[in-house]
Amino acid sequence: MPDILVSIADLGNDRFRIVVEDNGPGIVKRQIPNIFGKLLYGSKFHCLKMSRGQQGIGISAAGMYGMLTTGKPVEIISRTDPSKPAHHFLLQIDTKKNKPEIISDTEVEWEVPHGTRVAIELEGKHTRGRQSVDEYVRQTVIANPTSGSVPGPLGRDD
Repeated sequence: MPDILVSIADLGNDRFRIVVEDNGPGIVKRQIPNIFGKLLYGSKFHCLKMSRGQQGIGISAAGMYGMLTTGKPVEIISRTDPSKPAHHFLLQIDTKKNKPEIISDTEVEWEVPHGTRVAIELEGKHTRGRQSVDEYVRQTVIANPTSGSVPGPLGRDD
């Protein structure tokens, strides 16, 4: 079963660090810059049809928003196999050319056998209520249960 961790850390002054980590198959090193540093990079975008999670704009747009509001790059760690090293990237998007700019590309120790971790620092307002990030994650977990745990305010299980 998939495990997905979503955390939001309040850094003060309307800045937040959002981290999403999964235990999926990981992403091969050569694909990481395009997936996270290029808008509309998706396996099915050329088909011009709607299919969940295949348009290639979500994570790269979130990273671009973070970059534009804070100037900070997106941090990605991914590993495809326990016998292979994890790859750690710091990326930005060249908004004029829609191309990834690799700030850093290193191999790192990571205790996770396979999966991906993305961290984005951004500016925004964190509100509670019906249209909040907390409620979106809560409803997503209810609609797509994996471990039976339903999150309370992000960072805690109720």
